[in-house]
This record gives sequence, structure tokens and C-alpha cells, in this order.
Amino acid sequence: HWTDDTLYWVAKPRIHKTENPRQLHNDTYAAVESDVENLYFLNGVLVPAFVVVRPDWISLKHIETENNQEVRRIMCELYGWERYFADSQAAVVHRRKNDIDNQWECLMESKDGTRMLFVADPSTARKYPLRVPREIKTCDDAQRWLSCGLSQFSVGRG
Repeated sequence: HWTDDTLYWVAKPRIHKTENPRQLHNDTYAAVESDVENLYFLNGVLVPAFVVVRPDWISLKHIETENNQEVRRIMCELYGWERYFADSQAAVVHRRKNDIDNQWECLMESKDGTRMLFVADPSTARKYPLRVPREIKTCDDAQRWLSCGLSQFSVGRG
């Protein structure tokens, strides 16, 4: 790209994909390697670089403060679900079998008071930790709150 006094030259980025030609993926290094910035993707999900190149650096704090549900799920999978439950000292608040796909849902609270509903996506069987408010007491309330922001705790509040 030319300006009045400068030529900007950027080499064509190197791209890594899965079998799906539209899905970026590289589980050992950047999925998009460029002169400007390397981008790290796992199965089409943009993740922080350390998740790919140093998954051993993933900590409870990283998982529990991550806002993106897909990134949080990937971090949990790499960290290990059993290890996550043990290290977070998560306690079961409520558990029920989902009527739709017969999978278990579990509402858990970590030692710092963070509540998450753990569900499995029926189409992919991937497990997701979905953050919910501390006032939520049951899996049903968590599902209602996640679906449309409605539960007995949000009705009537302005």
C-alpha cells in the first residue's frame, strides 16, 4: 500500500485450516501467520495465543474470568474437566436430567461463589460451563435465565 511518502508491504499470511476449508485451526501454532499479527484458532474459535502454544499455562482464573463461552469451553477441555472441578472446589447446587436429550445438567458453585450451569450441546456433545447469577438455585431457573433473561429473580425488576 502506497501513501505519499511510505510503502507498506505485508506478505500474504499463511493459513492453516481443518478439513472444513472455511474453519481456521492449528493446535500447535498460529492458524493465521502474518507479518502484522499471528492469530490462534482451534476449530474455528479465536483463542489467546497461550491456549495453543502453552496450554499448561491455563489457570482457574483464566477459565473463570473468560467471557466467551466457546473459549471457556476450550480452556476447560484442555485444562481437564475433572481437574477443573477438583481445583475449583466446585460444589453441586442442583442437578437434573434434561428432558430434551436425556443429558445431565449440573448447577455448580466454585469456592469464590461463581455459579455455572454445566450442559452438553445435544448436536455436538460438547460440554459448556455457562455463567449464571449467584441467586439462581436450580438448573431450570438457570436455563430460563440463559434462554431469555427470565427467572423468578428477574421478573418485576427494573
